[in-house]
Amino acid sequence: MKRRVAQFASEAEMCARFIAISTGAGPLYNDRGRGRPTGWIAYAETAGYDIVLVRERDGFQIAVEAKLHLNDAVIQQIIETGRSPCAPGPDCRAVLVPDGSGTWLHREFCRRVGVQVITVRNDADDSNTRCPQIQPEPPRADVDDWDHWSDSWPQMLPVVRLDLPSIVPDCVAGAPSPSPLTPWKLKALKIAVLLERRGWVCRQDFKHIGIDHRRWIDGGWVVAADGAWRIGPNCPDFRKAHPRNIDEIGALFSDWAPPELLTPPAPKPGRLL
Repeated sequence: MKRRVAQFASEAEMCARFIAISTGAGPLYNDRGRGRPTGWIAYAETAGYDIVLVRERDGFQIAVEAKLHLNDAVIQQIIETGRSPCAPGPDCRAVLVPDGSGTWLHREFCRRVGVQVITVRNDADDSNTRCPQIQPEPPRADVDDWDHWSDSWPQMLPVVRLDLPSIVPDCVAGAPSPSPLTPWKLKALKIAVLLERRGWVCRQDFKHIGIDHRRWIDGGWVVAADGAWRIGPNCPDFRKAHPRNIDEIGALFSDWAPPELLTPPAPKPGRLL
């Protein structure tokens, strides 16, 4: 009789378990205690995917879409449709589903179009220690096991890989309303750091960081007061949305900070017409 495996309450819970195991924060087998670093880094909600696994030593990418059921919808999300052959893409594509999900037909279709199906178990306290928590097991990142790669992880050979943020996102993978760490968001977090440190920003700051100030003004994110722009009533709580990332950007302040300004700059006089 087949043992019943506990189901996940949400996609986010399933993604968190997969990330913990694939990066080494959680054990692959129940009897091995805490996991060890695997050489893979998980970028949550990146480049339009729920997870992008990146191999540290060479940047090899596995893009993952997660669903609680292996069905037509998630397969359509992961396969290449309507994309230019030269568009950025991952080295491998995969769908993440709970153990036991999907039909043979769905799995066979995925195999034929070069998509790996990854299953994850929700039985951390199970006494069956011989069965890995995720299958197929994560590829070893420290060696090139070509037989393993060719059999389990068909490669897409993209012209260029997916563009990744400069820091690992702290958002929740698989969340219903994710807050991805986009290039714009990285710049916005820098403005947020300036507002926290100085209490004000000016046009020169927006120009230096390369972000349009009009969205901040029109949305009431900043308001003019005492010769500068200061935090407005509608300013998003960037720290709440990205607590770790905003601290990481703050720690790199000297690398990206605009020229030091102790007081708001005075406006320059214009020409008389």
